[in-house]
Amino acid sequence: MRVLSRLLALICIVSSILAYETPGLEVVVLIKATSGSVDSTYFSSEIVPLINTISKELIFPEDVSAKQREFARISVSVGGTSDDWPAVPLRNQSRSEFLTSLTKLNLAEGNANVGNVGAIEFAVKTLYDSSVSLTRLVLLLTDEVLTSDSESDDSKRLSAITGNLISIIGIPSIQNPSFNDSIPAAIKLAGQSYGVFESISEALSRPTYSITNITSIFMQSASRICRRILFLYENSGYVDPVSQKDFIEAVNETVKYFRSNDVIALASFDDLLSDRLVFILAGELTKWIVKPSNTYNISHGGSVYDKLVEISQTPDFLYLDIVLLAQADVFPHNTTNSMFNLADQHNVNIFVYDDSQNPTSSNLIFQILTKNRATRIFSVFRNNASMATIYADNIYPTLANQDCNNLVSPSPTTSGGSVPTAAVPSNGSPTPGVSIQTPTIPPNASPTSGGSVPTTVTTSFDSTTTQAGQATTTSAGNGVEPSFFVIIFVALIVLILV
Repeated sequence: MRVLSRLLALICIVSSILAYETPGLEVVVLIKATSGSVDSTYFSSEIVPLINTISKELIFPEDVSAKQREFARISVSVGGTSDDWPAVPLRNQSRSEFLTSLTKLNLAEGNANVGNVGAIEFAVKTLYDSSVSLTRLVLLLTDEVLTSDSESDDSKRLSAITGNLISIIGIPSIQNPSFNDSIPAAIKLAGQSYGVFESISEALSRPTYSITNITSIFMQSASRICRRILFLYENSGYVDPVSQKDFIEAVNETVKYFRSNDVIALASFDDLLSDRLVFILAGELTKWIVKPSNTYNISHGGSVYDKLVEISQTPDFLYLDIVLLAQADVFPHNTTNSMFNLADQHNVNIFVYDDSQNPTSSNLIFQILTKNRATRIFSVFRNNASMATIYADNIYPTLANQDCNNLVSPSPTTSGGSVPTAAVPSNGSPTPGVSIQTPTIPPNASPTSGGSVPTTVTTSFDSTTTQAGQATTTSAGNGVEPSFFVIIFVALIVLILV
């Protein structure tokens, strides 16, 4: 019994060292089906087993090992509009918990819905509310796709969030027994053709890139990013809309200073407080839609900085760098305590574009955020043209010195072969036109005999394009793979003490 207790202690220690707390992959499954459109027998005999089959390609938390340290989580929703989707929520859960929830899925009550606007809106809302991963895959099962589905703002947001990692599978309905006529519109919505299938049968049997192949690829391609960079602007009536507009444009101009292991979010204060903030790949930033406004209520000032503290404390993230456009001419006094709390977070760095008319007094307020580093505060009142230059000359050099060099992506292996992964570049100073690695699938590639196609496609972006994403580290500390000898040493200590 004593030996058994020691063994259990050893297993717990090794498992805790190997495991991440946040997933490397998130899968959002949307089934646009109601009792008034899809046959219930088809739903239970074809659709539910398909989701079960897809889940077999995923690593759940209990499957994590030294060879496969990344795990996935999966959400499944059934319905027709953004308001009536019963869901298996997007949260960490065991395989058995997920399968139990899957057996309880039923068709949503109601009539058929035209198009997929509701499904797309729900997918964006799910990722806004729950996403903490960089690699995201959305799977839409639907009886039709309209050309207008890809033209909405939410469609563009979903494309940016997923990096065009959207797969669409046709299902028959009473109104649309065949999906064939929807194929062109589906390819437009998905952003590529390899992930579009006319039927469940084709999705499972296609020789090149079946839906299980695609899921396996993204599971193997799940990776960790070092640094999150948040560009946040105060959209109140006290920050000139021109300043807000110039700030948004300046973010796009700074793309050449982003590294391949950087991820970016661009949001207003209102977006932040409404949970409409998500980190995306930098090259997708051109699709991101944000606009100047004057709707933010400055009395919520403390809530803004409290929310940023929550974001900074997400497990497994190494750095949160915040570039802030704000003013302090009109400033609620109850905000300073929240500012102090944010500034005290060990992984947070803050830089302020100060749009105050009186920068002398505002400088003192914003020094709370920068921990008395006045060199991180830049007056941009009526001087907006310099925002991109300020980033290049003053902010980027500081970020470039952050140590992400030891962060190494886990390198899992499967029966299909090894997945090539690379350490984060040791070069801390990227050049314009930096290459951004994204786990995308080229449509002309061919799968291996093992059934999985481990691939990483490198796409170069020039200074006119942009991208964004997310940053992580291991629960062991700073994202460095734990040494085998360290594990053994700690385990021996425990064995002696038990």
